[in-house]
Amino acid sequence: MEKFNFDAAEGRLFLSDNPEYEVTIEALPANYDLTQLESAGKKELEASGEVSDYSGELVEHPLGSVELYLQASSDKGIND
Repeated sequence: MEKFNFDAAEGRLFLSDNPEYEVTIEALPANYDLTQLESAGKKELEASGEVSDYSGELVEHPLGSVELYLQASSDKGIND
């Protein structure tokens, strides 16, 4: 992805100009349940702030349109 670097030794994808902004990619099983993923994601992100659901709305985002995209924001930052 443009503007990102990948450190193969650490298995870490991060923003080139801000190495603290990193991406974790996790493979899902073929039979994943989107409703369960959404519930688990919201629960996990609630610790980081107010959760917003941008699923299907990210036309100009590097991920394009995805089935599930949750984001939490607070005065401490943003977590996706």
